[in-house]
Amino acid sequence: MPTWTTQQLEQVTATAATLAENATVESGARCNSKVGPHLCAGHLYVKRVPETGECRWHCPVCKSEGLLRIG
Repeated sequence: MPTWTTQQLEQVTATAATLAENATVESGARCNSKVGPHLCAGHLYVKRVPETGECRWHCPVCKSEGLLRIG
């Protein structure tokens, strides 16, 4: 699980809030999950799920994933 910076949270939630229902896009935020002794070099992809008010996110590089409430 990455440690989120304020900038990452804002970027991910702002991207998700503008998405069409169930669309998935790259947020532009870098993943910072630990992969061994290093931080992951991937970028976070987000999907807005309007029925639940969630933003689902995942990193295709390290396979981290989770969700945030956006509304």
